[in-house]
Amino acid sequence: MHDLASSVAGAGSVCMSISNLREVSEKTQHLSVDCSTRIRRDGDNWQVPVSMLKAKRLRTFLAPQPKYSGVGDYLKIGEGQCHAIFCNLRRLRQLDLGAKTVPNSIGKLKQLRYFDLSSNREIKMLPRSISRLQNPFN
Repeated sequence: MHDLASSVAGAGSVCMSISNLREVSEKTQHLSVDCSTRIRRDGDNWQVPVSMLKAKRLRTFLAPQPKYSGVGDYLKIGEGQCHAIFCNLRRLRQLDLGAKTVPNSIGKLKQLRYFDLSSNREIKMLPRSISRLQNPFN
């Protein structure tokens, strides 16, 4: 069934594991990342792949954190990576990140309609620029 769904969705919708995230097509519109696999940690040095930042048609980026994740071994997207995503992928409409902080550049996502913060227990405060979003929690 998964193969059938993938073939119907085409290249526009992609689900990848975090280890295969290196090559994202510029035509990709919806990207879901499986963050449930443990990654080797070098501090918080996970970098957003350049190919993902070139996917200007990307409307959905989902990197949900596992509900059972404890401290440490799973992907956490840092402020620098969030900033790169927000500045390069301004047409995002759906966003779910396991970010530690939300940078001011969130205000650049004018078309954002859904922003899931439910798995972000480390966030203590949201930036003022979030008020520039038109429909952030619909």
